[in-house]
Amino acid sequence: YPYSAQGDVARDYHRTSPRGHYLPFWTHEHVGALSCVSQPSGLACFNQGGDGWILPRYVGLPHTF
Repeated sequence: YPYSAQGDVARDYHRTSPRGHYLPFWTHEHVGALSCVSQPSGLACFNQGGDGWILPRYVGLPHTF
């Protein structure tokens, strides 16, 4: 299966999971012990202890190293 970044982006553009939903900016969601907020820079999720992650917003084609 040959990899094509441009083909993958075009195919996946505006595609979401059937179980997923759109989160407008600054929307807060609580999932179990996690609290997540949608920001212009990406999605940030943290627990009450401050542990968590930030998923940056995907923009443009990925770089290949």
